[in-house]
Amino acid sequence: MTDLRADRALAQIDRLTWTLGAFVVALLLILVPLSVFGSGSLLGFGEPEVCATTRPGVVAFGGNDAPGEEVLGLREDARWSTATLHVCDTAPGLGTRLGGALGGAAELVLFLGSLFLTRRVIRRARRDGLFSSAVAGAVRVLGLFLVVGAPVSALLGALSTQLVLASAVRGMTWHDNLLAGDLPWTALIAGVGILSVARVLAFAHDLQDDVDGTV
Repeated sequence: MTDLRADRALAQIDRLTWTLGAFVVALLLILVPLSVFGSGSLLGFGEPEVCATTRPGVVAFGGNDAPGEEVLGLREDARWSTATLHVCDTAPGLGTRLGGALGGAAELVLFLGSLFLTRRVIRRARRDGLFSSAVAGAVRVLGLFLVVGAPVSALLGALSTQLVLASAVRGMTWHDNLLAGDLPWTALIAGVGILSVARVLAFAHDLQDDVDGTV
């Protein structure tokens, strides 16, 4: 079992994660009916357009490296270029709306899943103690979820963008540039770090069992 100070610290984190999760769920419960009845939007539903953010090179764009007069006050020895483009389908069908919502839905699932698994770690730590096999297993599951889920979420985000672009731009297909996006390095590094913590906890548990066995 955990000592009193550790349990108090875990209880504070438990309350914080519960409050955050309850806030997100409550927000979703409010936004879903609002988006259905046209008074709000959720994952693009309820908006008249479906948009995607991309960059020149992915979509042909004639304004890249355009004349400097288009940037007020640009000096003669300077230049400008467009880093991002906002492309919208102004008359999207249901398929385009679902495609446009895919990236946001993947990010939401990754966030809620991480929050749920974090609370699972905390609850098991409060019940069984920090250095237990149950906690080590729960931490391992959280790490694997981030290591696998973060790249999958990024891929679905890229797919979402391409589905919208394929609907809005002639000549583009849903599978163009799927691997051109950036990997979510922060989440991947966090996942690897959490897996390392899980190994340390498992080793500490085994070591404690060996010590208990020799007493």
